[in-house]
Amino acid sequence: MASGDSDGAAKSESSMSMPMWLTVKSLKAKFPQVRNLSTDLLYQWLNCPTGGGEAGSEQQVILLDARDKVEYDVSHLPGAILTEPGKSNITELVQFINEQCNKKPCKAIVCYCSLGYRSSSLAEKLKTAMDSEAKGTVFSELPIYNLEGSIFKWANERKPMINSHNKPTVYAHPYNSVFGKLLEHSLRKSSFDSCYEESEVRKVNKS
Repeated sequence: MASGDSDGAAKSESSMSMPMWLTVKSLKAKFPQVRNLSTDLLYQWLNCPTGGGEAGSEQQVILLDARDKVEYDVSHLPGAILTEPGKSNITELVQFINEQCNKKPCKAIVCYCSLGYRSSSLAEKLKTAMDSEAKGTVFSELPIYNLEGSIFKWANERKPMINSHNKPTVYAHPYNSVFGKLLEHSLRKSSFDSCYEESEVRKVNKS
């Protein structure tokens, strides 16, 4: 597969709105060496007992959230690790990944943010670090992806997310007033408020 291409791209692109498609396209051009993974394929991996691998060979997918904590608290993919790239040490992150893969076989690393800029940047840096620090090991061959359309596309498709209290939610932090327009209006939430979260989720699910 060529760099910058997507795994599961054809079906994914056909389901995007034009603004989302243009944004994803521009991010692929900005980060041509970063591989992209469709939301549908990631959902399939996460919901397959074998992690998308052969029967009896259960594998884990390491999910890295490249947003700030306030965004992560509103919602994130179940099992995702908050990395906050501006505060994280790539060497320590590589070490963490190696430790996780030693505990349980890994299928891939998938990075995501709001739309894909921060996560593509993280994927690019992580790939460089893995090639250098894990050279010659099985970890250096571990696929690293950016999630195409990231959490905005994931949320728009009503795929599962949880909040900071580990409860299901449909909301996502809009990041800012410009890019937040790519997230459905009814799904935008700039802070976590447990007082009305549950009732609001039910309202959105009925709409």
